[in-house]
Amino acid sequence: AGTCALSDPWSDYQAPTWSGDNSVDGVADDPSNPNQHLFGNFNQLVKLKAAHPGLQVVMSIGGWTLSKYFSDVAATAASRQAFVQSCVDFLIKGNLPTGGWPEQSGGAGVAAGLFDGIDIDWEYPGIDPGNGADHSPADKHNATLLLQEFRSQLDAYGATTGKHYLLTADLPAGNVNSSGS
Repeated sequence: AGTCALSDPWSDYQAPTWSGDNSVDGVADDPSNPNQHLFGNFNQLVKLKAAHPGLQVVMSIGGWTLSKYFSDVAATAASRQAFVQSCVDFLIKGNLPTGGWPEQSGGAGVAAGLFDGIDIDWEYPGIDPGNGADHSPADKHNATLLLQEFRSQLDAYGATTGKHYLLTADLPAGNVNSSGS
């Protein structure tokens, strides 16, 4: 915990689309091309955005299974800063890990421009939702600080690119899932 990661890198950016029939633009991936570094769903999203320039794509972090790490990464200013920086580097700047197959998949900046923002899906700050998530009474406050850190770092990076990056959140609406807030 503490850094942004994908739960399925194979499907996300390593798995070649072997048939043009399964590709957004009708062109199959070529794993033998040393200049192709992005495959899988991420490559198909890049093609979809090229076909529809107004399309905005955000990556959701957390959800039912992966919310269990939020309490820890939001607990201190240092952990918030490090986590958010890893998410911006990974998802917004597009710096994907290498070492998968095809061998050339991933790399610095290969997914830059794919995501227009980040969505936080923390289920649920401050309470035990029954999924094994760590939780603390400080989570409500720390969730706000985590979102502020995301906004700050997205804005700082946006100042260098001239782009406004989206920040969205899936938040509980009922008292049962929101510590009565």
